[in-house]
Amino acid sequence: MVKLNKQASFVTGIRPMFAEGKIAISINAPQQSAVTLRLSGVSGQLIKTMQVNVSNGNSIQYMDGLYALTPGVYVLQIIYGRQVVAQKLRR
Repeated sequence: MVKLNKQASFVTGIRPMFAEGKIAISINAPQQSAVTLRLSGVSGQLIKTMQVNVSNGNSIQYMDGLYALTPGVYVLQIIYGRQVVAQKLRR
């Protein structure tokens, strides 16, 4: 589990589950909205992007299909409205 700072109030947790080919993202949304999940390498190459709809309140969203990731450092961005949370993850 990756701990986040208080400024990232809509993201309550990130749990890399690379052995299962996915990342779990816990979100506490103040209202129903679309959230964009974007995974890239540290040099900026986009690996995967997806948009999910979240309901008001707590939910867990999964970015899956990540079995082919090679060991290294990645950046996960979670975009909700004008707020962006970026977190480095190590595979």
